[in-house]
Amino acid sequence: RGNNADGDGGSSGVGLFAALAAAVVAVVTITLRTNAEYNARNKSIRDRLRSKPRAVSEHAACRMDCRFITSRDVEQTLIDGTYDAKHSTPNARPCSRVALNSGRVRAIWADCRDDTRLVTVIDTETNHPCGVC
Repeated sequence: RGNNADGDGGSSGVGLFAALAAAVVAVVTITLRTNAEYNARNKSIRDRLRSKPRAVSEHAACRMDCRFITSRDVEQTLIDGTYDAKHSTPNARPCSRVALNSGRVRAIWADCRDDTRLVTVIDTETNHPCGVC
């Protein structure tokens, strides 16, 4: 048996380390799975929006102009944007609203049956003084 001063054979430290290691592995596994599910959901949303013809509302065109947001910036939200549940309205009618963030740009898309419509765009870093659109 162990010869340490406590007389416990020294196994409690190993057991504690093993339990801690198992907990770390569990947390990492759950985190990786959650990230994979999150990334898959983002991709699914972007793919659905990109699968239909796109239209730009007059309001969105006006906001793009006054906020110095280009068509390329907006298109980028459909390529690598992340779904923003806080700014989305999935139950909006007739078309649900999907907010996608990419860099400084947040684009609000109407996910309609026949097309994907850009509703508005926001510069998340700068508050531009835009007039009425």
